Amino acid sequence: MHRGTAGTWTWDYESNTTELAIDVPPPVVRVPRADDLVPANLARRLLGHATAQQVTRLPSERIAGRSAAGLRMKVSDKRSTVDHIDVWALPDSGLPMRVSAHGKDGTTVVSSTLLDVDLQRPPASVTAFAAPAGSQFPGTGFGDIVSAINQFGDVRPPASIGGTARQHRPAPRCGGRLRLGRDAGGGPAALSARLAGTVVPALRSAPGAVEDARGIALAQGPISVQLSPPTGFGARWLLVGTVTGATLKAAVPSLPPAQDLRFRR
Repeated sequence: MHRGTAGTWTWDYESNTTELAIDVPPPVVRVPRADDLVPANLARRLLGHATAQQVTRLPSERIAGRSAAGLRMKVSDKRSTVDHIDVWALPDSGLPMRVSAHGKDGTTVVSSTLLDVDLQRPPASVTAFAAPAGSQFPGTGFGDIVSAINQFGDVRPPASIGGTARQHRPAPRCGGRLRLGRDAGGGPAALSARLAGTVVPALRSAPGAVEDARGIALAQGPISVQLSPPTGFGARWLLVGTVTGATLKAAVPSLPPAQDLRFRR
């Protein structure tokens, strides 16, 4: 991935496809990307709301030939399915070298480690992007369906769930991230009737899915999913987060009607 003044270039090795996503400035709300799992980006997201009381020291470890200091953030919110997050970073720069999140059942939710590190500033020739020979170029677009709907849609999620206000400002129109507690992550997104129609059968057929008066619930490891019952014109709310299923189910009654997607003229 390479971000420039025109947008974000993405080259896919397997398909040898190059795409330009016009998303300048960077979108507030978007779908996850592969680079979100780089230790630095992952640590920034996971530790962004940590307090000093939650963090303790871990023994240092040798990572990529360098000594990295360790710390552990204990997730205090009982509604979270994540128990603690471990990070090892270089003491001088604070560069995260390894990040791992662990569920309350003892499983490792996600782990990301740097295998090789060069701390020198790379020359422009290294960070510049040129499409490889023979690469297919399907055209330009928004690249991210969430940011596209957020820009043109007219659907607004609630300002708060369970008394917790939305974090992002300005408030996005069709998606957002709400924290159900300081460190229990969860957020809603509005699905149009057409999109909900494709999600419903997939959730219903998933192992362990439960459907009741509050919609369809599903848990995959530490991730809980709750799809609300249909509201305005068949639209639904989709809630996903590293919180217990009971937490998301309890939030459904506080959601306003999810009106179907409309585009402004």
